[in-house]
Amino acid sequence: GMGGLIQAIKKSLLAWDGDYMTGAEVNRILISNNKAIGVVLSSGQIFNSKIIISGADLYNTFNKMLLGVSLPAEFSTGLKRIDYRSATSKINLVIEGELKFNCYDGPVPGTFHICEDVAYMERAADEAKYGRISEDLVIEGCMPSVVDNTLAPEGKQVISLMVQYTPYVLAEGIWDEAQKQRLYHKTISKLAQYTNILDLNIL
Repeated sequence: GMGGLIQAIKKSLLAWDGDYMTGAEVNRILISNNKAIGVVLSSGQIFNSKIIISGADLYNTFNKMLLGVSLPAEFSTGLKRIDYRSATSKINLVIEGELKFNCYDGPVPGTFHICEDVAYMERAADEAKYGRISEDLVIEGCMPSVVDNTLAPEGKQVISLMVQYTPYVLAEGIWDEAQKQRLYHKTISKLAQYTNILDLNIL
């Protein structure tokens, strides 16, 4: 799981006498002679380095962290054309008990999809296109705790749900807490058609 990957990176870094910080927000990338030479944290602390690697998206890296830097016109145009809007929502759950599927009695897979057919997908996409939350949500589930038991205490499971298609802009209202809860309940309702999720304790 991701926890194991992070620990592996940390172990490798320390083996090479490296150091790391957590909870350190990078505010700006320092540039000298058209070369990145360091970073400034939001706390004002400065770190210089021969190599700077950004894990942020292109917009934040080039438009927010590289203030005052003149970028090639074609590159800048390309940045502005990137559409970050998404028709996917993510819901993370921690459940107490074991998720079971109605269609079979085998072990719970690490990933699963709820999508009946192409027409089902089209209905979900059409609803989102017109700003509505579909009753026929396409759900892609990932259960990393099935393969990495360090991600959840014994007797519990972590479930990450990618829910499609959800409108970026709603036809009525905005994505306030009430709308988020509406999407959550629709997702759980759809999941309940195929699993025992309602018999479990969602923490």
